[in-house]
Amino acid sequence: YPSVSLSYLLSQTLKDADALPGFLSYAKFRASYAEVGKDAPPYIGVYYDQPSDFPFGTIDGFSRETTGASNNLEPERTKGLEIGTELKFFKNRFGIDLTLYKQNSENQILAVPVAQTSGFSSFYLNAGEIETKGIEALITATAVKSENFNWDFTLNFSTVESKVLSLPTGIDEIVFADSGFAGVISKLEVGGAVGDLYGYVWERDANGNRIIDSRGLPNILTGPSDRVKVGNAMPDWLASLGTTITYKGLSLSMLVERKQ
Repeated sequence: YPSVSLSYLLSQTLKDADALPGFLSYAKFRASYAEVGKDAPPYIGVYYDQPSDFPFGTIDGFSRETTGASNNLEPERTKGLEIGTELKFFKNRFGIDLTLYKQNSENQILAVPVAQTSGFSSFYLNAGEIETKGIEALITATAVKSENFNWDFTLNFSTVESKVLSLPTGIDEIVFADSGFAGVISKLEVGGAVGDLYGYVWERDANGNRIIDSRGLPNILTGPSDRVKVGNAMPDWLASLGTTITYKGLSLSMLVERKQ
């Protein structure tokens, strides 16, 4: 699994050339590429095992595992590219750390629910390729700085976006979460995103009005092809704002987080 990284300290170059602006304290640019692997959990696909409460006296017992796995299971492989910069201004009292990244995970290993009639409750398989990309930003600021008293702020913001590029041959979708009676499921399909939620919709007439049944309740379409995308369980962005007040050896910190 290869990896390579490169960084350039622009502020040092400017300082050596006696051209560093007074407002700029630090400037660094970086880029990296890496590939990492991930194996499946051990012992999956073992059909029989000894229960924890056996042997019982002189009687031994065995139970069948409820988790199966594909005979052609391959290691998961993730290729990631990242570029970023770190800038500090006004004698390090204001800083920006910005990162852009993209990752492609091939042969993702997922445990998907299967029919109980198969003898298993879940089955491990390779789920094709999923692309993830996003932005991470960190802003730091020192509002007050003295010999005995400091007041610092940090603002963290990140976004993540995923897309299913491919699935195993012969599989159109992978359902890995089902709410049951509510009819909402989470599944992977080509072109969709990780965390997509699908549910049933109201039955409507030609004018778009909901059809009411004999009980006075809206009628719901519950056919196999009536599920539509209703949302995504993953947040569009995450953010946090923190502050730390330091007086001599005593510090007080507060953090507020928000996701949407």
